[in-house]
Amino acid sequence: MQHVLIFSGTARKNNFTQYVTSFVAKQLESKYSLSTEIVSPLSIGLTIESEGDKTAYPELSKKVAEADGYVIVSPEYNHSFPGSLKMMLDSNELRLFAKKPVGIVGVSSGNFAGVRMIESLTPVARNFGMIVLKNDLLVSNVQDEIENGSFTDSEKWENRLTRMAEELVWYLDVLKKK
Repeated sequence: MQHVLIFSGTARKNNFTQYVTSFVAKQLESKYSLSTEIVSPLSIGLTIESEGDKTAYPELSKKVAEADGYVIVSPEYNHSFPGSLKMMLDSNELRLFAKKPVGIVGVSSGNFAGVRMIESLTPVARNFGMIVLKNDLLVSNVQDEIENGSFTDSEKWENRLTRMAEELVWYLDVLKKK
């Protein structure tokens, strides 16, 4: 079974990104038969003192190395992605990410659904050697879409996730054969 590590890219408490991340993980497991694991700045105990230290989070590095691919779910902060997400990525050696696919999910309380965050994150992911998927999932006005921790119209979001998930599975299958 292919394994996907999902980065939930914010350290803010009570954020909507965590609900979108859980949704994506459940869908990848149930509809696409992938195993998933979620990591976040809070779950690894990220601290500013560890910035750039590639030995600070050995368990995270192990998870990154063992993953067949990734999904990054991130809010947009000021036209970019959170610094805590960058620190999480930077705390690993680039070679651990190389030649593995990554899907990006943008989360925003505004109308643009994190597209500017994706524009900022894409060159970073490419620099890490990841294969950035063409199809993203964009969640705009997230506060209107989620109630009690779940999408109010889950079928709509399952359909919107389909293109990215199918592309991810395709890359995972192709790269597994190599």
